[in-house]
Amino acid sequence: PYRRQRQMCIRDSNKKDCIYNTIQSVLNQSYKDFELIVVDDGSTDNSAEIVRSFNNDKIHYILKNNNGPSSARNLGVQKASGEWILFLDADDELLSNALAIFVQLINSHPEIKCFSSNYYIKFNGKRNLYTHFYKNGFVKNAFKLWVYQRFMPRAGAAIFKKSTLNGYHYNEKLRRYEDADVLFRMMRNEKFYSTSQATMIYNCNSLAASHARENIYEDFLGHLYICLLYTSPSPRDGATS
Repeated sequence: PYRRQRQMCIRDSNKKDCIYNTIQSVLNQSYKDFELIVVDDGSTDNSAEIVRSFNNDKIHYILKNNNGPSSARNLGVQKASGEWILFLDADDELLSNALAIFVQLINSHPEIKCFSSNYYIKFNGKRNLYTHFYKNGFVKNAFKLWVYQRFMPRAGAAIFKKSTLNGYHYNEKLRRYEDADVLFRMMRNEKFYSTSQATMIYNCNSLAASHARENIYEDFLGHLYICLLYTSPSPRDGATS
């Protein structure tokens, strides 16, 4: 059977108010050679009925027990048969030319396995570009660019070769910022190419899943912050300003 080369993976967990628009944004792509995997992480609302209502052979729906976003992403990668994978959260939307932009980059730079793009942030009805200074070209010193907000790969605004992604398992103990954990590891080891063109809309109006965790070890950035506090030298240790 013919294998579509680009696959998108949406993780859904009780996002019935958003999932329709998210899926529709994928189906509206100007580049049509793709497959969409929707991993339902144990939703208890009517998300399943909304997904199935599309009745589109490009969409593959998978229902699983609720084990968190990392588990859903790992399953999506496992089930994907395409060569390239783009993750998308169930409350965000792709711009209609998103895949076309990434395909052009992939064809122009076949040696690169990780691509990133600019994106829009939507909050209280307003949509603004993440930054007007997003890196355009080969990424050098990724962490420095990340600190200066010139490079910020995220779900919907990054695409990865599956063979590369297979080497970066999502930590299933993490429930918050699990994608940052994987991206930081990739930024240390892989070459990225980024574009200042925007490919998606990051919806900040529905961040219920991103609330701070009671268990700090389930929050990658929170855990990282605590580690920094404990490892940073203090004046009592003889540090100088």
